[in-house]
Amino acid sequence: MRNISAVLDELGRPTLPGYVPAKNVGRGVSARICDVLTSLQPPSPITPGATEAAALEQDEDAQPGTVPSRSPSGLSAVPPPMIYFNIGWMRNYAGPNASDPTIGNHAYLGSHAHGAEAYNFAPEPGALLYGYRPPGSRERVNIDRLGAAPGDDYIDGVTVVWIARERSSGTSVIVGWYRNARVWRNAHSSDHVLNGERHAWSVQGRVAESVLVPVIARDFRVQSSRTAPGIGFGQKPTWYGHPDVDRRVWNYIRKFGATSSAKPGKPKRPPRNQDPELRREVERAAINHAKAYYRQLYGPEAVESVEVLAKGWDLEIACGGEPLLVEVKGLLRGELICELTPNEYKAMRALVNRPRYIVYVVNNALAVAPDAPLPSVFIHEKGDVWRTADGRTLKITEKTGAVLTCS
Repeated sequence: MRNISAVLDELGRPTLPGYVPAKNVGRGVSARICDVLTSLQPPSPITPGATEAAALEQDEDAQPGTVPSRSPSGLSAVPPPMIYFNIGWMRNYAGPNASDPTIGNHAYLGSHAHGAEAYNFAPEPGALLYGYRPPGSRERVNIDRLGAAPGDDYIDGVTVVWIARERSSGTSVIVGWYRNARVWRNAHSSDHVLNGERHAWSVQGRVAESVLVPVIARDFRVQSSRTAPGIGFGQKPTWYGHPDVDRRVWNYIRKFGATSSAKPGKPKRPPRNQDPELRREVERAAINHAKAYYRQLYGPEAVESVEVLAKGWDLEIACGGEPLLVEVKGLLRGELICELTPNEYKAMRALVNRPRYIVYVVNNALAVAPDAPLPSVFIHEKGDVWRTADGRTLKITEKTGAVLTCS
């Protein structure tokens, strides 16, 4: 009861009569109490017809002393304890399969076709999942950093985020997660025998509260400490996160299923593919990728192609209310530089379109499995910027030109 008083006090609400707020409440306990309080609180007012993104925007702007609202998926805006495990890349993680090798830079994978993470999304009896993270039993998980007491064997209520590196681009992305998972300090031996030995798991999750992101939708990029000093993951496969990253990842998880730091200088010009046939192939692959992405989200009938109508965007996505307007750009390689035509840029800047206008860029558009195309989905946010769920901001450089004639 004192823990409840402590959370109420932190939220600026009256504490329970007769119960002095506890001084030390674990982050996991605090998050679970906040979830319960949220479920007892009427949801924050949201304009009828507002999108989930707008609801999340309200959460981020909530004034101190208010109970964070829940997203339509029913998840609180308060991030739970979170931990990240860097594993090898696979499409399905449904067990060892010759057509789905485990690809990664871990030394073990240099001489083996599969790592133990191959079982991470293979359901076990009781609709449970058992998650392996390198290096297995050779290293403990410091669950004290997640809110456990020093003598605890495990901690519950943790969101475990699995990240992997896509080979052709070298980009690390979120491939899945377990919510409300149990994370053990010491690894446990599995019943599965792989490469002549039993693999060790450190995490228990439930199938109903876990998500394996389809390859086509793996668009949330996680930066390393090399590219994002101070807030990125390091060389070890276990990372305990950063508050800024945790917030963005949790918002991404809540949405799912319900900046450039370059120095000023002369703007780069997109590398022009001189082969018109190859250029058309890249563009077509990007369009097909975007169609598949939105069909997965909203259903097979939700996507309408309007490319030939020259509206200033390629696809219209029916998702309730006014359709989303999606302009698609395909790139052959990993650097994200592309151009909008005057008509596309005019459509993007039009006030009536901005809230619905999405720039969908596909890097490595022609990648073939086990490599994968990497989408970046830039959505309009307040402040008149277009930003991905992982926090990358679209840098817009306007251009002018002229037509010269001589009679």
